[in-house]
Amino acid sequence: IRNNVVVYLTMKHAKDNGFKSIITGDGADELFAGYNFFQRLSLPDLQGNLERIWKIMHFQSKSIAKYLGISLQAPFLDEKVMSYAKVIPPDLKVREERGRKYGKWILRKTFEDLLPESIAWREKAAMQDGSGTSGLTCLFNTLVPDMVFSEKAKKYSKSEKVNLASKESLYYYELYRKYYDFPSNLAPSKTRCPQCNYSIEEGSHFCRMCGSFPI
Repeated sequence: IRNNVVVYLTMKHAKDNGFKSIITGDGADELFAGYNFFQRLSLPDLQGNLERIWKIMHFQSKSIAKYLGISLQAPFLDEKVMSYAKVIPPDLKVREERGRKYGKWILRKTFEDLLPESIAWREKAAMQDGSGTSGLTCLFNTLVPDMVFSEKAKKYSKSEKVNLASKESLYYYELYRKYYDFPSNLAPSKTRCPQCNYSIEEGSHFCRMCGSFPI
């Protein structure tokens, strides 16, 4: 939810300021091994994980743009770009440079003469950290009393098989339940999230409902 809120607010801000189209970097981390955990893998494991992710990668940007009535372009998700990226060897995606490992190495190297060094070689940061939405945890901790959280967490765990790990999760879940059924009733699935019982796509280690990772 945090990440999608960032995307929504960014697109809405662009629209409110008169822009009719927006370009996103969707797919770059998935195609060129941008996530930090990729750096800890052997090359065979890196390639295997990339191929697994390519089958299940999903982006909400398109749906959000459609809802807001703004045009969206995602150049990394162009068929030709994806086809080319998928045959690039993994040792060109994660490689040491300047004394440390980088994901998206070949992408950074391609643009290092066109972009400032602070951009081309910027360390990967989670969207919630870069945008500041990680601070929402502290906000919700002050809004929801401990006793209220404890009672409601027990209630939802027993009645809907949903384990809520934080007050922030409780707030989101109660807002979600105003409009939708509880997760285990939404779709049949052989594999379910151990935390919220939402259906998990085959090959996925991530829950698109509650964000649990790895599963």
